[in-house]
Amino acid sequence: MKRKFGQPLKVLAVAGLFSVFTAFPAMAAIQGDITSVTSDEITGWAWETGSYDTTIPVEIQIFPEGETEPVEVITAQAEEFSQDLSDSIGDGWHAFCVPIDWNELGDGTFEIQVYSVMGETRTQLGSSFTYSDGSGSRIIEGPGDAINVSDEEIAEEPEVADAEEETVSVGEYLGTFTVTGYCNCENCSGGHGYTYSGTVPQANHTLSADLTLLPLGTKVMIDDIVYTVEDKGGGVDGKKVDIYFATHEEALAFGTQQADVYLAS
Repeated sequence: MKRKFGQPLKVLAVAGLFSVFTAFPAMAAIQGDITSVTSDEITGWAWETGSYDTTIPVEIQIFPEGETEPVEVITAQAEEFSQDLSDSIGDGWHAFCVPIDWNELGDGTFEIQVYSVMGETRTQLGSSFTYSDGSGSRIIEGPGDAINVSDEEIAEEPEVADAEEETVSVGEYLGTFTVTGYCNCENCSGGHGYTYSGTVPQANHTLSADLTLLPLGTKVMIDDIVYTVEDKGGGVDGKKVDIYFATHEEALAFGTQQADVYLAS
C-alpha cells in the first residue's frame, strides 16, 4: 500500500544515467534503476510506463566480486515517494529504499543489481552498482568491458550523434514564447535518462512543452532548429518551452530568452 503524505517518509532523489526499457509479454515498458548505494541503504525506482496506479515489485541482488550467485537478495515494492520522479512522470510513488548492513556480508567488493519481478520473470533494470570501502559507484555497460565511474562522472552525459538532416517545412507562426534550457541532471529532470514520452533526450532535438498546447510529437522551429516535443515539466505551461541541452552548463548559459516559434513538418 502506498504511504500517505502524513506518514513519515523518506524522499528519494531519482538519478541514474540511462535506465533500461524491458518488454514483457503484455508489452508493458518497465523503466527503473538503482540511484544510490550508501553505507546503510540502497535506493532506486521502477515504473511501468503510463501505469500511474501500478507499482512494481523489485528484487535487489548483491553479488561478491567475481561471483555469479548472490550473497543477499532483498525484495521491495517500488511505492515510496520521490518529488523528482513526480515532476518528471506525474506520479512520484514509484521509488524504493531498502536498508542494508554491509557488516553482515563481510569485507570485499560487491556488485548490486535490481530486477523487476513479474511473476516468475526477473529482468534487470538499469546498470549495476559496486560497493566497496564505504561508497558505491555505477558500472556503465558499453562496448567491450564494463568500467567503473564515480557519481560525478555519471553526470557527464555522453555525446549523442546529430540527427540526420531532413527537409523541413515551416508552418504556422505560434507566437513569441519564453524559452529556457534543461538537461538530464538530477536537478533539472530527476536524472533518470528518459523523457515523458519514453525516448532518450537529445540536444538540438528534444523539447519540453505544455502538452495541452503542443502535444507529444509536435515539431516546432526555434531559431532555425527543429525540435520535437518529447517531454513535459512542472513549470512548463502556456507559451513556455524548455530546450534540452547535453550538459547543465549549456542549459545555464542559455538562460531565459524570448523566441519566435513556428510549427514545422
